[in-house]
Amino acid sequence: MKWINKGHEFDEVGKKFKIKEKLWIYGAGENGKDLFSRLGFADCVEGFIDNAPHKINTLFCGKPVISYEEFLECEEKQKVIISISAVGTAGVMKTFLLNGYQEGKDVFDYHIFVTFYLPIYAWYAWGKVCPLTMGCVMTTVCNLNCVGCMNFTNMNSHLRHYDIQQLKENFDLLFKHIDYIGFLQLTGGEPFLYPDFDVIVKYVNEKYRNRIGTFCIATNGTIVPGEKLLDSMKLANMTVYVDDYTENVEMARKNREQIIKTLNEHCITIIDNKVGRWLDFWKFQNLTDEKQLIKKCVTCEVPFVSVKNGKLFGCNYTEYMTEAGGNVENESDYLDLKKEIQKEILMEFCLGYSDNGYYSFCGKCAGFHSNNPNKLPVAQQSMKKDLY
Repeated sequence: MKWINKGHEFDEVGKKFKIKEKLWIYGAGENGKDLFSRLGFADCVEGFIDNAPHKINTLFCGKPVISYEEFLECEEKQKVIISISAVGTAGVMKTFLLNGYQEGKDVFDYHIFVTFYLPIYAWYAWGKVCPLTMGCVMTTVCNLNCVGCMNFTNMNSHLRHYDIQQLKENFDLLFKHIDYIGFLQLTGGEPFLYPDFDVIVKYVNEKYRNRIGTFCIATNGTIVPGEKLLDSMKLANMTVYVDDYTENVEMARKNREQIIKTLNEHCITIIDNKVGRWLDFWKFQNLTDEKQLIKKCVTCEVPFVSVKNGKLFGCNYTEYMTEAGGNVENESDYLDLKKEIQKEILMEFCLGYSDNGYYSFCGKCAGFHSNNPNKLPVAQQSMKKDLY
């Protein structure tokens, strides 16, 4: 989106939320736990609502659990986020609407709240800047050579491990401006190849772990991590997404089961990450019209803002392609964390606003999800580098 009223783009939406207004979470389960973690920037959860008899009048995440009937007895309407399965949400939402609640005002769907409203709520109710997701590349080195790599490793002729001191400085600059990150992912390349990975995990854990909801990495499922790294990941309560590339990668067929076993033995949370097809970003376009670029960027579902070289990038794929040598960044791509930044502007940037309204890679990129119908087999290996 292109800034029109910089620093005030969400003022109207922000009126939904009162200063230091607390929330109720419907569903004392996995989604409820995830939302509670993402709301860790303040003591802003009043409690949980659940109609399972064994959960009522207990504590969940340290907060009381009450029944739906008891909740409705409250004299004033209080905001609720329905945080159960997508299948069950419609019925519960209907019940709230029949009891006078208004969707998007008093009651919210978990998925919409997490992907849109949460940073607005954090700023307008609590004065906190809380990006939904953040990525940080530690290395572009990888032991695979995947066709259509979504980090553009196949195009990169200067693969490298990033300087550890620079990575530390990136986190210091980031948390100078940011209050809380709901989901922080360390990535690559293949992160288990980064020689000082355990040092970075320890650094982030000791200085900033209390300002992160989910702290995670994604691995390609070919390398069994060593003891030092395992110990540091366990201490930092990290989550490991283990990609399933067994269909096309011999090393994954050989090592993936041992990786999962090793992580389990060290009590590290695992997400068994199997994806049917990859997006094909590589069907490059040549879009130059400003209105079309802005429209394309508005409808894109780019997943991460990312930090690198003291800059906060609005699109992680723009950062990846620039690193690979196939893109020239412009000043609209990022905010300079070495400068003073108004917090409301930072919040808006993390939700997709920029001076141009699009990023320097948008004209070539095939787009993310709804913008991109092109698909590829997962982790199909190439015998050569496909340089840009």
